[in-house]
Amino acid sequence: MAGVQFRVDGANVGAELTTTPYTLAWNTTQNASGARVLTAIARDAAGNQTTSTAVNVTIANSVI
Repeated sequence: MAGVQFRVDGANVGAELTTTPYTLAWNTTQNASGARVLTAIARDAAGNQTTSTAVNVTIANSVI
């Protein structure tokens, strides 16, 4: 695998990751509360890519 791009609601979150481990710390306070869809796009060195199964999450940020 050459890289992984994480997405929230179809929008890229940060830059494509090109080294393992392919992880992302996501600060949800930068998104409004509500339903979101998370996906990851994996790319190989030949440029082939595939999108992960979508994961549905709900953000519930509160003001303290």
